[in-house]
Amino acid sequence: MAFYFRGGAIYESAATNGICHLIEHLFFRKLGELEQYDIYKKVNKIGAIFKGCTYRDFIRMDITVSNSFVMEAVEILSMIMSDFYWHEDDVLLEKEVVKNQIKFRSDSYHDFIRRQYFKQTKAAATIMGTIQSLEKMDAPLVNRWKRKIFNPQNASFVVCGNIEKELEICIINKLEQISCSSRTIVPHYIQPKRFCDRDLRQDRIFNIDGDTADISVIFDIGNDVFVPYAVDVLCSIIGQGDGSILSMFLREKLSYTDEVIAYIEEDFQCSRMVFELTLSNHNTINCLRKMVKMINDTKKDIPCEVLDENISFFTQNKRWLYDSPRELNFWMAWQSFVLQKDFSGLEDEIDRYLAISIEQLLETARKLFVSKNMTIMLSNNSKIIKRPVLQNELEHLRDLLDS
Repeated sequence: MAFYFRGGAIYESAATNGICHLIEHLFFRKLGELEQYDIYKKVNKIGAIFKGCTYRDFIRMDITVSNSFVMEAVEILSMIMSDFYWHEDDVLLEKEVVKNQIKFRSDSYHDFIRRQYFKQTKAAATIMGTIQSLEKMDAPLVNRWKRKIFNPQNASFVVCGNIEKELEICIINKLEQISCSSRTIVPHYIQPKRFCDRDLRQDRIFNIDGDTADISVIFDIGNDVFVPYAVDVLCSIIGQGDGSILSMFLREKLSYTDEVIAYIEEDFQCSRMVFELTLSNHNTINCLRKMVKMINDTKKDIPCEVLDENISFFTQNKRWLYDSPRELNFWMAWQSFVLQKDFSGLEDEIDRYLAISIEQLLETARKLFVSKNMTIMLSNNSKIIKRPVLQNELEHLRDLLDS
């Protein structure tokens, strides 16, 4: 079971960046009238796993527990929204923990590219904040934000498991006792600048010294022009798994890379398909040409057997969620609370994937894989490939995609 709250970096200012993450931490230092040792003692006594996680646009607080202790777990989660106060000592101690997280955490290539993609928007802010922003946070500010974010008006509660009707009624009665202390927060939806209106000016080349380059090819997914669910299958066909189009050619045949990474980052009004790989800088231009050509070719032909090879990942494998109540819980909240989709259950979603046709995949590819949706970001050693040469190549790739 879990509470999901609207909050995170996109709801914060530069001065308060990281405050939601700090508060999530503080719930494990003091929760209601329970001090830190008493929290763990209470959780351990019922054999529960109590976790929290802060994302850029929401916070999750969840407990996994056996049916025998469901009401005890509900009681613990409910304390998150109780009226209690963190003192300055609590805040100072937890700030040091988060500062260490910031100091010791290395910035990944994925995080760097994501910040570049959302540059000059709140979505580019870090979840944990900065040392400077944390330094300015005191107990009164933190407690105001706790009341603002962590209240029933701003929450969604999701429970998964073998819950009988009588127990369900008890849970509802308990939740209805939680007092509301703040107003509902209006969801924030952020798009990068020039979303679905890209040109060469949005492409990025980052200078490096060595001979190992990284390539990211990103396609903006507009909500209004694509066949639902076909985008996921298309991404799988092109770049996910060892048998994907890009992997079989770029890794297995040409040995350009050890791995092709493909994924979809999905937000309410701003989703994108991403293809990434690491390679020798000498191969950058040839690799980019072949990548874009193979992506472009999916607009012309996708064999039926390729659809058959990929569809099970979105149908039979989806049912694996039933084996993990925690993962199913997150999926349900993601669909209904974060993406605000009309939620009708896992089996309905599986049926929608099963209904996807080759014609729908081709239609989606034709609309998605055009230059106005594409951004290319890559690292490059200008001693190996001169920057103007690479810039000309990026322009040529846009022409290729629209040919």
